[in-house]
Amino acid sequence: MTICNLLRNNAGLITLGIILSLLSTVATLLLPALINQFLSGVSSGEFRKPLVLLLLAILMTSVFTTATMYVTSIAADRAVRDMRKKITVHLLYLRMSEFEKGGAGSFTTRVTSDTSIVSTAFSSTLVDFVGGVTVIIGALAYMAVMDWQLLVVVIVVLLVAMAIIVAISSSLQNLSSRVQDHLAALGDILQSALSAFRTIKAFRSESKVVDNLSVEIDHAYRNRRKMSFVEAVLEPLSTVASYTALLMVLLFGSIRLSRGDLSAEALTIFITALFLMLAPVVQVAQSFGTFFEARGALDRINQLFDLEIEEPGEHDSSPKPISANLGLVEFESVSYHRDDRTILDNASVVIESGEKVALTGTSGSGKTTIFSLLLHFYDVSTGHIRIGGRDIEDWSKKDLRTIVTYVEQEPDLLPGTLRENLTLGVEQAPVDDILITLLDQFGLEKFASADGLERLVGSSNSGLSGGERQRVAIIRALLQKSPVILVDEPTSALDSRSAELAMSGLLDTDATVIFASHDADIVNLAERVLVIADSRLVESTPLNKENSNAQA
Repeated sequence: MTICNLLRNNAGLITLGIILSLLSTVATLLLPALINQFLSGVSSGEFRKPLVLLLLAILMTSVFTTATMYVTSIAADRAVRDMRKKITVHLLYLRMSEFEKGGAGSFTTRVTSDTSIVSTAFSSTLVDFVGGVTVIIGALAYMAVMDWQLLVVVIVVLLVAMAIIVAISSSLQNLSSRVQDHLAALGDILQSALSAFRTIKAFRSESKVVDNLSVEIDHAYRNRRKMSFVEAVLEPLSTVASYTALLMVLLFGSIRLSRGDLSAEALTIFITALFLMLAPVVQVAQSFGTFFEARGALDRINQLFDLEIEEPGEHDSSPKPISANLGLVEFESVSYHRDDRTILDNASVVIESGEKVALTGTSGSGKTTIFSLLLHFYDVSTGHIRIGGRDIEDWSKKDLRTIVTYVEQEPDLLPGTLRENLTLGVEQAPVDDILITLLDQFGLEKFASADGLERLVGSSNSGLSGGERQRVAIIRALLQKSPVILVDEPTSALDSRSAELAMSGLLDTDATVIFASHDADIVNLAERVLVIADSRLVESTPLNKENSNAQA
């Protein structure tokens, strides 16, 4: 994505803006001649017509300038709207491995802060640059008619100044990227801190978090200060260049006037035209600074587009195979390596449709990774995983994640109502009575009403406890009616009664249920137990079956 692409995609509005800008320039460039006519008319007593024409030119200049700013602003807003849509689509289709490399704060600044910088550059810079350049070109044309030799002096001075201005402005690109990088890091730290607000308070860690935030704030400040210095230099530098050109014109113009090579009237009009371009020269100089800031922001945005995504075709719904055994899960010699570490080594297991299987092992042994492999968040290093007798590589992502439903250990709720969160991903939402019954069944009686379903909840400020969110997520999974349900630590935030209700609801379903847990009592509710130890997946007999066998 480049500024040229953004301009090309809004070529119609940009063209209209340029035309309006040219009309504004024409009206502006008429002012010197009309002022001259007005002054001549005052001395002769016939000034009404020149005055009317002068006022009309001033009015038209204002109208065309306003129209130019409005049209280019619309173009900028459209460009940024399209950019934000493209970024969000790319972001939400990122491969899980790519998402985990970055931070939420970094991705958020791409959509908000970086695009805002581009928007500012696209609107104000475009207006200033197009308007300024057209005025400068028109003024230079005026000067060429008056005296080409003085024009050469002006061009030489301005070219030298512009070369210096562009060289200085180019540093803003890297500085802008650094500022945004530090703001992204600040966002990551702040978001994590606010999510763990109670922990920070409980462990008296406010000062440590403040210190971490201060480091990023200071880095951003130092780079922003450098940017401010460069931006502060640009305006006086362009002003100096403009007045240097004016002084040179006065000097050489006076010499040519004394020699009789130039009339006083021509010199007056030439200087008037030069005055007209003084402000536009400053505008154009400042636009270079903003342009390079936008280049830095676009570089960061393009870094996001370089990240690998799940292909759109992977989410197209393909015809599901007719199978009565969609809950069958098979691992055939599956290995998974990550960061030079073997997490799963040559695992082979078959889980029959409808089985209830516990997955256990030490923390960090790879339980969540196995779930991620089943959902095709990651690609296996070697071997094959099959769902319903079909290799997951042959499933579209959409169909696979319809067949397999996942409940995280610390599930989030999306902004919206409780009803919307319960029915997330459900093609045809069930009636409220079903939702109310499930809430009551899982011990969420205080939400078990139509009013309770309308309660607003969100990921970071739901007003629901961890255990309540966990049960809502389990209900959400059951409502998918998927053949396979994966649950990570289903009772980690639940009391014994709530845990019993949750597991009862999970184990009563006809679906294949694979749940990870460290709780021996919960693990022993399963029909089979799979243990991950030293990257190997081995089968263990649940304690309840051992007791049954012993009694037999």
